[in-house]
Amino acid sequence: MRLTSSRPHALFGTPALFGLCLLLCSASLGAADLEDELAAMTPTDAFDYGQELLNDGKEQQAMKVFKFIADVHPDEVNVATWALYTMERIAGRHGRIDEAIGYLQRILDQYPDSGIVTRGYVAGHMANYLIFSKGKYQEAIDIAKSTLERGGDNMKPFEQARLIERLALANTKLGNYAAAQQELRAWLPTCLYLLTYRDYYDTTMRIQLAQKEFDAALSTARAGYALCDFDVKAVKDMADLVRRAFIAKGEMHKGIQFLAAQDDADKPNPLHDVPMPTVTEEQKQQLFEAAGDDPVAFIHVCVYTGDNARALSRAVIYMAEAPIDDAVTFMMEVARVLKATDLNMVRANQFINYARTGEGENPLADVDI
Repeated sequence: MRLTSSRPHALFGTPALFGLCLLLCSASLGAADLEDELAAMTPTDAFDYGQELLNDGKEQQAMKVFKFIADVHPDEVNVATWALYTMERIAGRHGRIDEAIGYLQRILDQYPDSGIVTRGYVAGHMANYLIFSKGKYQEAIDIAKSTLERGGDNMKPFEQARLIERLALANTKLGNYAAAQQELRAWLPTCLYLLTYRDYYDTTMRIQLAQKEFDAALSTARAGYALCDFDVKAVKDMADLVRRAFIAKGEMHKGIQFLAAQDDADKPNPLHDVPMPTVTEEQKQQLFEAAGDDPVAFIHVCVYTGDNARALSRAVIYMAEAPIDDAVTFMMEVARVLKATDLNMVRANQFINYARTGEGENPLADVDI
């Protein structure tokens, strides 16, 4: 049996299920007995067994299973790479950093063309260890750059965005602020996930503050608040980014005013006086080209380029026309744009309440679409 996707999934009703059940029901097996049982399974069923052990909290036994897969079935690329990747996650979770890096390096050395590498999973974890645990910033830069340049459209959006941010962060650790800014600017037009990615705004603002670019930092904070997801944690994080930007400029009172205005639209909100980041016509065109036919990405680009009216109109239309499974997604996009327009939570919360209950004020009643 061979995998048909890049990541193993649980299988049921397979011939190996009987052997799997025997293993799950066994009290404990010696190393030789375990290897005999695993040898009778397909690599995929062995991987499924390892996942069952993990789910039961039996990490040591799971590690033995995954090691067996990686050592005995190295030609089964998908299963072997995910076995090594899972071992890395277990080791990393327990602070065994060198061991975790070793598993990742083994993937890079043995399977450089595997999906788990080209999609950015391995480089993302490796960069984290190199930056936060080992302080090897240039090595983090090298692996991030090589993976980004090679991965292209094959990379998962989150993995690509994380690597871009880690690339910039590693440069800042070395004091290379100009290089960090250049990387962020260069990648933004083609990686739209950055527009809603918290770490992108946090790192961008840190770079700007380090260079005393206080107005630019405030614009970054406004964009981060405007475009963040409409959930409690995301809004809280980005509101705090705004507060920090005002404080850095020596305007603590404005940070306090901004926070006070979140639930009261009648209170002064100094963030309205802060412009969104400057976007050239060329960058704007690149952003819309990257959005393509993706309606959610189109809305985000509209907000980032300062066209909230168009963003709201499109979000409302998409919500009205969307199939039931997508309706909630666009409902949250409407709330996002209301937050971006008002720079507070008042109308956005009113809309969510009205959409869910049919009660209260409908802030879309006067919106032209």
